[in-house]
Amino acid sequence: MKIKYLLYILIFSSTSFSQGFFEKDWETIIDTTWGPGLPSSEKLEIFDSIWTVIDHKYACFQNLDLDWNAVRDLYRPEIESGVSRGRFAAILNYMCLKLNEAHTWFTDVEVNVATPLIPGTPLIRAGGWGGDNHFVAGLIPLPDSTLLVYSAPQNHPIGLEPGDIILGYDGYPWKFLYKELLTREFPIQYQSRCGSNDEAFTHIWLSGAGMNWHLFDTIDVKKYSGEVVHLPTSLLNVTQNYFNYTEQLPVPGVPMDTAHYQMSWGIVEGTNVGYIYNYRWIANDISVRFYNALDSLINVYNVDGLIIDLRVNSGGYFERTNAGMNLLFENDVPDLGLARRDDPYNHYSMITSNIYNLNPDTNTSFNKPIAVLSGPFCISAGDFLIKRLLSHPNVKVFGKTSSTAFASSERVQMGPYVFDYAYKNGFSAEDPDQFLTHLELQVDYEVSFTIEDVRNGDDTVVKEALEWIFNSSDIRSEPLSVISEFNLSQNFPNPFNPTTIIRYQLPVSSDISLKVYDILGNEVVTLVAEYKTAGNYEVKFDARTLTSGVYFYKIQAGNYTNTKKMILMK
Repeated sequence: MKIKYLLYILIFSSTSFSQGFFEKDWETIIDTTWGPGLPSSEKLEIFDSIWTVIDHKYACFQNLDLDWNAVRDLYRPEIESGVSRGRFAAILNYMCLKLNEAHTWFTDVEVNVATPLIPGTPLIRAGGWGGDNHFVAGLIPLPDSTLLVYSAPQNHPIGLEPGDIILGYDGYPWKFLYKELLTREFPIQYQSRCGSNDEAFTHIWLSGAGMNWHLFDTIDVKKYSGEVVHLPTSLLNVTQNYFNYTEQLPVPGVPMDTAHYQMSWGIVEGTNVGYIYNYRWIANDISVRFYNALDSLINVYNVDGLIIDLRVNSGGYFERTNAGMNLLFENDVPDLGLARRDDPYNHYSMITSNIYNLNPDTNTSFNKPIAVLSGPFCISAGDFLIKRLLSHPNVKVFGKTSSTAFASSERVQMGPYVFDYAYKNGFSAEDPDQFLTHLELQVDYEVSFTIEDVRNGDDTVVKEALEWIFNSSDIRSEPLSVISEFNLSQNFPNPFNPTTIIRYQLPVSSDISLKVYDILGNEVVTLVAEYKTAGNYEVKFDARTLTSGVYFYKIQAGNYTNTKKMILMK
């Protein structure tokens, strides 16, 4: 951490920056922007009501280290002593945020929704997907927590292009600034975007860097060329057209339904791999459309593999996935379910309320590779669908953890206030006592966009999924060349956090040793130690338990040895 901080000092030391953000009295600005609001007695009544609903009915206390009484004791005396409307909205925002669940949020419509984000407005916003006219560029975190511009319109107000990197504002890295904003408890716009596990939470707030320019004087950008520029945020204070972005890039041959955000499908150009985008399970005909897409790809086009892209999925009715799912499975699939609280005075006492089962069609089961693409903006029914697909023997998951918001919500409306909370929590019949919300999804191939791919308009996650399908099913879009030499490839991604893929090739069968060493030469782990036939191979290295730094991986195959360096950056 110290090394990376010093690097930022070196980057910014030659330039003088305004300290405007840290000089402003934001508490007073929050108080004066929306005025005093309701009398304290009514605020207390609302606070107590919401706190009690959560205490008695919130279904996702499992896997959450939280003293709910302490939350009440933290905020209630402050409200009793008198707070403004803006501060009251923020208190309820952060009371819900402590529950770390995407269905659970509070909105004062005037404060959190209707207030425009003009310069100086004391509102913050997490990242997301869809359309906006505030920053109009899609950002995704890199391993060092800077933000890669993966999508931007032509003639962006500050000239952003794919491959540029957002560093932060006013000389401060965004990865520090967003934590400062949360610590100061600015009111939150569109709180339901905030994720349900720690990795998704961090990803979503990092990717929201662009949406918070209105709080700062300058935005710090590293251009694709390597030049670092510091631009006035006032350049962004112009009327802009809505721009759509989804943490996805176009796949040749496959249409994207960015007009309605429902679903679309096709065959990846130059391959016989089917591809399905799905953004939500809401429309009345979505079940039929999903079934028809899978039926066409499997039984008409006879595809050699499938990619189901759920990186952005806002949920809906999980049962509407059943008809399509029945086409994929040959054998019985573990039931999934929802449970609710059955004792208002016991946070962990639950009773089953919903069971979701499948009736597989053994005449149409799909026994070829299925790549599922996941990301932190996949929530609710999207989470459940990934969980179900993991029961398929030929499924691998690519990308990042989903939100893991395995819940169903209930809404409370109180005049201008709207409060949603997780009324049910998800589980699998394989382990009905293990509730799923807040538990990170362990993906098989943790991969995200690279600078060069984005610059070229290529979706890195899709490239990795296609490569796996080709290798798994012995098909290619082009013929494979004969392997004529040993080779150890550079790990990907690099730098990485916390997993990376190491590939190697063997022209002849050999005894293989592949080991990882620290910078002092101490052996960390043996990844491979066995006899392998000639071919291409890959192995996943998981460094969750290791500290940041430089590591080396070494292969020995007969008389061939090779060593490469990799960087773990947490």
